[in-house]
Amino acid sequence: ILRLMYKHPVQSLYLGCFPMGFATLINASLNAYQAYRLSDSFLYALWGLWWLDTIVALAVYFLMLYIMITRQNHSLKASTAVWLLPAVTPIVPATTGALLARAILPFSANHAIITLFVASTLLFLGLGLTFMILPLYMLRLITEGLPPNTMIISKFLPVGPCGQGGMAFVIIGQVFAEMAQQGTSRNILLAAPQPWILVGVCGGFFLWTFGIWWILLSLVAMFETFRSQPPKFAVGFWGMVFPSGVYTLLTWQLSEIFNSTFFRVLSAILSISVFLLWATLTVTTIHQICQNHEALFNAPCLDSCSDLGTVSGRVCGKSQTVSRDETC
Repeated sequence: ILRLMYKHPVQSLYLGCFPMGFATLINASLNAYQAYRLSDSFLYALWGLWWLDTIVALAVYFLMLYIMITRQNHSLKASTAVWLLPAVTPIVPATTGALLARAILPFSANHAIITLFVASTLLFLGLGLTFMILPLYMLRLITEGLPPNTMIISKFLPVGPCGQGGMAFVIIGQVFAEMAQQGTSRNILLAAPQPWILVGVCGGFFLWTFGIWWILLSLVAMFETFRSQPPKFAVGFWGMVFPSGVYTLLTWQLSEIFNSTFFRVLSAILSISVFLLWATLTVTTIHQICQNHEALFNAPCLDSCSDLGTVSGRVCGKSQTVSRDETC
């Protein structure tokens, strides 16, 4: 099944969701470590898991792009924002690495520096490829129009690297500033904290403003599509939650940095919106599972499989394999 999945031009792109999802679990565990004051061994266990997640993320980042080039057939007309998923994969572990570096700093400055260096590398790898793919996607939108109604939800995906990348910028800048303030290294780059804060804030604010365009474009496109040709509910609708959530977190980060009432109110509004979106999708998903779970949880990469009896057929008497449409 995995072999069929990585050959599929769309389904294979979702492999990047595995390291991204695992990174969020590490973030939650780090919050538990800080809230309940767990042992230092637990922190370094999370650090080890982060290294594993980083390796997987880089493998998906490089291999999936190579597979897209050499093993799959793609065209500009058929392109969607899902192309961004392999590119965004390293950005989420970059944020996790910055958070871990802050937690590890009191125990080992060298470990914190190494973690920040790797996190910064992951961030720039992800953002670099993202800003190469987005112009292609914009060209596709201008020349071909909006994507099909079944893929209109993917319009929200560009908000993800804006929000997550902005958070990574801000947190990495803050941790470097903390290291400079504490004098943990004699490196001239860590002589003063202010430049690092400025770099992090500028990078985060740039991506925040860049995300405004994609949010507005996505909302207008979804409104027109749902009004004229509303798509059937699918698991892909959940693709709106993560981009909206990380953009909300970036807005909250900026509200803390700028001490701005505007950003605080906006982050509160966005938080309520994300919660309502999550609640609506949860209720709708449960309802769809009760009604027709086979239509909801389907794998397009398996639909075209006709040479595997275990997938496309069933076994009758005397080990005879027949297709789905045939009877024994």
